[in-house]
Amino acid sequence: MSTSIPLKQEVTEQLPWLFEELGFRVVEDHFDPKSFGNSFVTLGSPGLQVRFVRDRGQISAEVCVTLRARKVVESGTRLRTHRGPKY
Repeated sequence: MSTSIPLKQEVTEQLPWLFEELGFRVVEDHFDPKSFGNSFVTLGSPGLQVRFVRDRGQISAEVCVTLRARKVVESGTRLRTHRGPKY
């Protein structure tokens, strides 16, 4: 994934099945090209909330159940975090 475009754009282009098959929608996003291309996009569905975060080129994903999603994200608590390989 590139640091020159918003993570929202990359997720929607490279992972269309999240939207088409699983019913996710974008609920929040941010992109700062002046800060190493840092970006995040939060996706919501009836059962889950997923936040993809790109920080200095590293991408991680945070996943939580919808019933507690707002409290978990606001408190900074992560139910499970997966960090992809470094390139």
